[in-house]
Amino acid sequence: MTILLFNMFYGFRGSFKPLRSYAFASDSLTGRSVGSIDHSLGNRFRESWTGGILIPFPSAFVIGCDIQKQDFENAGRAGGHRSYFLGEWKNGGWKSYYVVGLVFKEPLAWIIALLLSIPLVITRRLPGCCRQEALVLALPSAAIFLLVTWQSTISSHIRYVLPALPFLFIWTGQFGTVLDSGLKSLKWLTVVLCAPSSSLSRFLDIE
Repeated sequence: MTILLFNMFYGFRGSFKPLRSYAFASDSLTGRSVGSIDHSLGNRFRESWTGGILIPFPSAFVIGCDIQKQDFENAGRAGGHRSYFLGEWKNGGWKSYYVVGLVFKEPLAWIIALLLSIPLVITRRLPGCCRQEALVLALPSAAIFLLVTWQSTISSHIRYVLPALPFLFIWTGQFGTVLDSGLKSLKWLTVVLCAPSSSLSRFLDIE
């Protein structure tokens, strides 16, 4: 269903094209050696059996990911993108940049609810909680964060991890089920966390 809705948003333009049909620009996907001065387009999968795999995403999305990867590689060639974080400038990035950035940017109530929901889901203290369903939400979020933080040549713009937020919002929504539970202390905590709180993103800029 997720892939269907994703493709509908793009109007199914270029969806399900074979991997070998793409012309990539990044070193990783063209097969060029890192730091190569050859900037021609290519495709390392073109002559491989993997080239026949149909990619279930719109072509614009796939090319966009390739261009973003190329930006990370270019920053690496320059010794790392000039970045600022918590009072420090340096060439390169920080592994904790995006996690700390979200803590600053998102409402504190949501951050607390997210952290509290993790042990409650693991221990199945929430009514109707299913570990398999929770895993479906956790894996995409974790994959996005790992993919972005792995790019150590640059720490800039929280928007790179924004695709993980919808999964985290749904995950945190499980915390609201305590209203139907017998956990009175958590009921009061839920009411407090649901009190109006405004995002600080309009005031803070750590990028």
